[in-house]
Amino acid sequence: MSGTMPAGVRPDDFLVIRPPELTARYLALIDDEAPKRIVEIGVKDGGSTAMIALLADPDLLLAVELSAEVPEVLRRFLDRSGLHDRVVTAFG
Repeated sequence: MSGTMPAGVRPDDFLVIRPPELTARYLALIDDEAPKRIVEIGVKDGGSTAMIALLADPDLLLAVELSAEVPEVLRRFLDRSGLHDRVVTAFG
């Protein structure tokens, strides 16, 4: 994660940096629509990307971010979860 980590957050933990009501809307949308192709614009550290990938189980999730580098925590998550074939990152 970029910046200072809050107390108790481990290096491989994610924080979903979205207002709770927006996170609830994401979850409802996933439940209602069961999307198989998703584009997420504005990834930051990748917390919502990981959440969407795990909960929606899409065929393709394209994660787009202006920052040049994929955050290390997101890279490790994709390596551990084996989701590289379904989660495509477009950074920079």
